[in-house]
Amino acid sequence: MRIAIMGASGFIGTELSQYLCKKRHDIIACDIFETSNHLYKDYNNYKYAKIDNLTERILNAVECMVILAGI
Repeated sequence: MRIAIMGASGFIGTELSQYLCKKRHDIIACDIFETSNHLYKDYNNYKYAKIDNLTERILNAVECMVILAGI
């Protein structure tokens, strides 16, 4: 499943992203801060998108969106 996670650089977002990557889901991490790339170097199913650069094309490509921003 292709999943977008808003607020992916926070504690909960980072843990959720890693868990879902291990479960072989495609992750698009969206935040104002980029998460530590070394956490995801072993996963080719992880992509980061700065929240300012989100486009309708990216949002239409996901099957699920998790919003953790501001929590």
